[in-house]
Amino acid sequence: MDRAPKKLPVSLSQRGLGTAPVLLLAAGQQTTRRFYEYFTANIRNWNTRVAYLNERQQQLIEAIAASDQIITSDYISRFAEKLGPRQARRDLEKLQDMGFLTRVGAGRGTVFTRTIQNVD
Repeated sequence: MDRAPKKLPVSLSQRGLGTAPVLLLAAGQQTTRRFYEYFTANIRNWNTRVAYLNERQQQLIEAIAASDQIITSDYISRFAEKLGPRQARRDLEKLQDMGFLTRVGAGRGTVFTRTIQNVD
């Protein structure tokens, strides 16, 4: 059996999903679509989203209000003193990927802005 990744059906590749493992494609287009939908779904429930965050990230989300901004060095000094800049950027990027922050700029000028209001 050929193990090289194969191209996804057009409907999935148009969404920017690239390629899929042969085993997944062999299961059919509907299975492939459901697989990607499951693993790329947006989590709407606030408590479920927060459960995926580490303690530093949770502290940040609780400490800043909607539309507040933070830069990597502020994040390190306030929430992650023992953390290196790379891990701090990864923490902020994960928050961005989960929809808690939006990113403006690149490099040293990168600013992250809070997007989601806490829901009690």
